[in-house]
Amino acid sequence: MRLVILHGYGAMPTSHWFTWLGDEIGGDVDIPALPDSDAPTRDAWVAAARQAMAGDDELVLVGHSLGTVAALLAVDGVERARVRGVVLVAPFWERVPPLPDLDAFLDLPPIPDLGDLPVVVIASDDDPIVPPELSARAAALLGVPVQTVPRGGHFLDRDGWTTLPAARDAVLGMLAPA
Repeated sequence: MRLVILHGYGAMPTSHWFTWLGDEIGGDVDIPALPDSDAPTRDAWVAAARQAMAGDDELVLVGHSLGTVAALLAVDGVERARVRGVVLVAPFWERVPPLPDLDAFLDLPPIPDLGDLPVVVIASDDDPIVPPELSARAAALLGVPVQTVPRGGHFLDRDGWTTLPAARDAVLGMLAPA
């Protein structure tokens, strides 16, 4: 099993809680540096995500913020039998008013139909970057509930988020035998 973690806009593989999550899960972990993190393009990010997901082993995919969009677009092109689940932290599937520079990235098709693929949405009730209602709408489009973390902000290391137990628990739940 391989864990693939996709960072968000302006972030790096070592940002926030990403390496902690990889260490907590252990095994084969890939946290790719998505190209041009400060000026991302959708095609480049999806290609990099799919490259990280390449192979024939089973996957759990975790995305944060803009990485959730890349995750959903990338997983749509992967054989479903390989994917154990998707964890989306601070997700959205529409333009984000505080981030107009991302409008071109976010000219999106309909959200992929993930069928019965396990999806966990984790959001905060006070996210200043991705308003909570955007995460709620993304979860509704996916047909899953939102797991709300009180006062989580945008789950950034500068706000103290160097661990994210909710994401760890979601991944472990996807790895548990059925």
